[in-house]
Amino acid sequence: MQDALDPTIGQTEIVAMKKEIHRMELRYEQLRKKQEEMIKDMERSVFKRETIQLKYLPKVEKKNATDKCKLQFSNSFNPFILI
Repeated sequence: MQDALDPTIGQTEIVAMKKEIHRMELRYEQLRKKQEEMIKDMERSVFKRETIQLKYLPKVEKKNATDKCKLQFSNSFNPFILI
């Protein structure tokens, strides 16, 4: 009964748990910062990819248009096909 009333009983466990909680909170903050960095990097990569895609899109469209013209010309003019 005397042990239940003594305030020093269990203090070491309480101090150890508070230290562990503090370590966990620090680790949580590190993980949140790392997550924010990763999100920013991914957003930057997507933006860079879109920029590159927009930069070269007219060239690709122009090339595809010339390829289609060549294909149409070759289909319409084939000396080996006898009518």
